[in-house]
Amino acid sequence: MLPYLLLITLMFGKVYGQMIMLTRGDWGSQTTGVSTPEIMGSYQRVFIHHTSTAECFNIVACSQLMKEMQKRDVESGVWTDIRFNFVIGGDGHVYEGTGWEGQGAHTKGYENDLGIALIGNYNGEEPVDGMLELTEALITHGVLSGKIKRNFGLYAHSDVNCVSCPGGALIDFNDSQAYLARWLAPSIITE
Repeated sequence: MLPYLLLITLMFGKVYGQMIMLTRGDWGSQTTGVSTPEIMGSYQRVFIHHTSTAECFNIVACSQLMKEMQKRDVESGVWTDIRFNFVIGGDGHVYEGTGWEGQGAHTKGYENDLGIALIGNYNGEEPVDGMLELTEALITHGVLSGKIKRNFGLYAHSDVNCVSCPGGALIDFNDSQAYLARWLAPSIITE
């Protein structure tokens, strides 16, 4: 089964260094019939979320969760598509939500900022090994490609809205200064 999943990843995913991103088409996104507003320019803020769903550990299960989240968000009548720009799976892949150019609906009042969600519920449990590093790789890719400003701010959803998201297990990760010092290479910050 593992070689088959690796073949699927190599056939469909986009590889950025050590990060493999599955596009909307790869995970089976549905056309919602309503266009998502586009974002022009670079993101000033990055918000970290959890999906408050079960975890997933392979492409099939994570793709199914992505489809379910998109369906739930659209059927709610509040959103026109999946809320997040990108989603990190427990299978070691990044899943494209609305992407770099599509407006997310992840943080009320901050729709023009980037929203990254980790699949799972982290109010009590910590994310699977590698998920934080994958989040780091996505953000670093965004900075290096000019999609995220070099002096960006990193926030938990709970920093600006009265919610428990992304859960206590991820709160420490969201301290912007600690993140910049611990995760990003000095060359990214100072160049």
